[in-house]
Amino acid sequence: MCKQHKTLYFFAKELWLRRKWWKNIEIITISKPEEVITLEWEVTRDTLTIYPKGDLDMATARRMKEQIETILYSRLGVTHLVVNLKRIRLIDSSGLGMLIGCYKYMQGREGSMMLVESSKSVYRILELSGMKKLMPVLCGDQSKLQ
Repeated sequence: MCKQHKTLYFFAKELWLRRKWWKNIEIITISKPEEVITLEWEVTRDTLTIYPKGDLDMATARRMKEQIETILYSRLGVTHLVVNLKRIRLIDSSGLGMLIGCYKYMQGREGSMMLVESSKSVYRILELSGMKKLMPVLCGDQSKLQ
C-alpha cells in the first residue's frame, strides 16, 4: 500500500472515531463541519482573551493549541491568557490536555492563565479533572460577579 493510502486510512479512522461509519468510502470526500472550532480573540494590554466556539475534543484540540501559540508567539508582551468557555459545548480529555499545555506554555512565559464563563456541564468536567488546582476556573454565574 502506498503512503497516500495509509494517510487516507488514518483520515478515515479519525472520522470513524467521530462518526462511527468509517467503512463507507464516501468518508474521504466529505467535509467535516463538526470538527471546526472557531477562535475569536482580543489583546488588551498584557492580556490575551480567547473566545473559542464549538467542541473542544480530539479533532479540534491540536488546531486550537496551534492557533493560540501562534497568537502568543507574535505578541511577546502578553503575560495573561483568559479562555472564555461560554460557547464551548463539550470538552473531552484531549481538550483538557490542550488546556494544560497552554497553561504550561504560559508558565514558561512567567504568565498566568484563567478559564471563565464555562457552562455548568463544562465547569463540572473541569472541576472533576482537577483543573481548578492548576488555575482559576469560573462558571458563568461566578464570572459575572467578578
